[in-house]
Order: sequence, then C-alpha cells, then structure tokens
Amino acid sequence: MGSSASKSHLIRWLLLASQATAGRKTRLCGTVNAGEDAAAMRRCLSQLGVRIEDEDDAWIVEGAGKNGLQRPASVLNCANSGTAFRLLSVACARMSEPVMLDGDHTLRKRGSPTFWQQLQGIGVEVSHGFDEETLPLLLQGPMGGGSISLDVSHTSQHLSALVLSMGAANDSLEVELKGELVSRRHAQLSFDLAAACGSMNTLDTAAELLTLTPFECSPPDEVMIPRDASHVA
Repeated sequence: MGSSASKSHLIRWLLLASQATAGRKTRLCGTVNAGEDAAAMRRCLSQLGVRIEDEDDAWIVEGAGKNGLQRPASVLNCANSGTAFRLLSVACARMSEPVMLDGDHTLRKRGSPTFWQQLQGIGVEVSHGFDEETLPLLLQGPMGGGSISLDVSHTSQHLSALVLSMGAANDSLEVELKGELVSRRHAQLSFDLAAACGSMNTLDTAAELLTLTPFECSPPDEVMIPRDASHVA
C-alpha cells in the first residue's frame, strides 16, 4: 500500500471545491488512501449538502456556490481532525442558520474559545462548553466584515480557515496578527491554494495587519493531491 494522500492539501481542496459555482465539478485525484481526517471533512461537507462522488482514484466535488451550504440535519462530527473542525467552523459561521460541530474526546479538549469570542465581534452567535471540554460548538452567522485579532503563536489554522472561506464572503476582513506565526508552511499553503482558485490575498509574515478580501472561487477542473510526505504547495 502506498503512502496516503496529504491531508493538509486534501482537506483544504475539499473546502475550496465546495465553494465553486453551483454545479461546477472539481476532480481531486490521488485520494485512494485518504486518511480519517480527510474522510471526516468529506463526511461533514456532504452533511452540508455538498455532492462528492468516487471515481477510481479521485473524489469529484460539485460546487455548492457562494452561499450554497445547507443546514445539516444533525451534528457535524469532525472525529479527531482539528484541521477539519477549524476550517469548517469558519465556513459554518458564514451561514445564517445554526450549525453544531463536535468531535471525539480528544478534539473536545482542543477548542478555541478565544477565537470564537473574536467571531462574536463580527456577527456570529456562539455557544460552547466550558472547563476541560469546550465542544460541542454551536454557531450561527452570517459572519460579517470588520476586524478581528488573531493569536497565531499556537496555531495557524484559524488564519487558514479565514482565507479559505473568503470565497463565500461578501465583505473584507482586517486580521490583526499577534505572536510569532507557527506552522508557516501550512498557512502559506492555504494562501497558495486559495490563489489557485482566484484569491488575491497574500501572506506577509512581517505584517501585523492583513486585509482579506472576498474572491470568486474558481478551482481548477482537476487537482492532483500529493502524497503525505509532501507539504509543499
């Protein structure tokens, strides 16, 4: 059995492809050994109304459009995937209906109340657990524009979540970066993949303030997902 598909790439491409113009299909190739994290992301997007089909060594994702995600009938269970949870939390915050996200017992201890508080400042209603287990998380948007402060010294995934979801945004967002950016390669990957879909947003690691602007998400017709050993865009 060969190495698995890079979850960093696959999870991000799943979200981008889902924001494409309604009906537009993106073929994500190299998914035959996709891991549990990517499977959790796929399952949650399917619950949100995104059509994803299997074809040989590929997943075919049909775009739902800018505002095409639908309220799921049940809780979105991200299992053990922190990446899927964080990316989906922002995607769901752009919806006008309440969505609940949860995960396994380990993910429940990896919540981000400080970030969720920032989302409240730009129009998102948030409810979550406390003490050791901060999940499940209940969100209701729609998330607006404005400005937020982001601590990037512990994780870059919230920054990734914001730039990857700008394809579903109506307003620009000013992001104040606090702390030394960790996982810089993964943050850059998010900006690069978004750029491949039409985003004009760029990552200036020396800047203390980034302005993220909306874009029309137009992913390529076909994307080759690299093996897990590769973390280069």
